[in-house]
Amino acid sequence: MTNAELTTDELVENGKLKQKIEEYIKLLDLDGFE
Repeated sequence: MTNAELTTDELVENGKLKQKIEEYIKLLDLDGFE
């Protein structure tokens, strides 16, 4: 599936999900350093 096949709403949801995942990874990284 290409971006051209996605609707704007789906792209927005994917962006939100990616952001949440990146924030979660940062939290895990911080916990790992402590």
